Amino acid sequence: MKIEWNKVTWYSKLIAVIVFGATFFIAYKIGIAVGSARQSITDSQRIVSEAIPDNNIPTQDPCIGDNTSQTDIDACEYGAYEKLDNQLTGVYQTIISGIISHADNYYPQGPQIQKDFIASEQKWQLYRTAECTAEADTAIGGSMQPETQSLCLQAVTKDRISYLHSISNEF
Repeated sequence: MKIEWNKVTWYSKLIAVIVFGATFFIAYKIGIAVGSARQSITDSQRIVSEAIPDNNIPTQDPCIGDNTSQTDIDACEYGAYEKLDNQLTGVYQTIISGIISHADNYYPQGPQIQKDFIASEQKWQLYRTAECTAEADTAIGGSMQPETQSLCLQAVTKDRISYLHSISNEF
């Protein structure tokens, strides 16, 4: 049997219908996965906010409401991240001060602890950047990319603040 590539047959039509249908099915499944990922981010933020209510971290997103454009929401979300980053810096500096003030009495190895803690924080910052860049890449080129990155930065920073608060009593 010789294959005729330029001839339309019943099975070529069937294959075209299957490919056409599969394309929409795959797009639908991707849409469901992206929606689920966004819900997971929201759920993570809510869980972190409920777990550490004493840290002045807002439990509701202040950027939703009065903002009418995606650009406004992006700017607001990034501003919220910057506030959390400033809070993180304060907690970090408190721990460093505690290490320094107790270096002689409780921690003769204080300078090494301080050096290790600073290195840990620098590596964590690299992790945060890489993690949130990868998460934002799920919306690459879209209007949601900046918001996705800012929401990720907020969630990861809240987790770090919570962790640092949990160890701050040791210093």
